[in-house]
Amino acid sequence: MRGGSSWVSGVGTRLRFGSVPYGWFSSSSEITNGLLRQYFPKGTSLKGLSQDELDEVARKLNTRPRKTLDYDTPAARLEALLH
Repeated sequence: MRGGSSWVSGVGTRLRFGSVPYGWFSSSSEITNGLLRQYFPKGTSLKGLSQDELDEVARKLNTRPRKTLDYDTPAARLEALLH
């Protein structure tokens, strides 16, 4: 990654932090984080959640219309792509 930095963590693993190569990626990540925060406020541990609870949140997010998909849903776009 150009423009980034790296350092060795306390366990000897090299970590790399770089600048985002595409401007849309950063805003897309922020939008996704905002959507997830509706279900999991900052600081929420996912350890106490069941797989069924996580699956339900994923279902809600994937069936939510998105402006970037001309108000279609990610689930509908995936279904169209697969069939």
